[in-house]
Amino acid sequence: MLTFSAPHAITQGAGTDLRANWTPDGQWIVFERLQDGRRRLHRVHPDGSNLEPFALEEPDDSDSAGRPAFFTPDDLVFVSDRLGSTALFRQFQGQVTLLHAHPQPGYGPALVDGHRHVQ
Repeated sequence: MLTFSAPHAITQGAGTDLRANWTPDGQWIVFERLQDGRRRLHRVHPDGSNLEPFALEEPDDSDSAGRPAFFTPDDLVFVSDRLGSTALFRQFQGQVTLLHAHPQPGYGPALVDGHRHVQ
């Protein structure tokens, strides 16, 4: 039978942390942090160490939001308004490519049963 320990915070400080997701290698938890009116993806080790912004090279006036979906630790899909309106982007080998733009807000991609879905 599964047993769970009591939950404990692994991040702290100003801001609200939302929509956590594991990297495929289990080394990082990537999440959206809302702080000072800005949304950015951050990552942290499961023990709470090495909290840092996730390297997406977002423009200064843009937000990244939602839960990213990972194919590998360095190949992911994420939501950003880097072009002025919310859209879905893929970052692979340091290159960011627009995947899908829609007039309604997006909250992130998901991988369900091996199939890719946009939420």
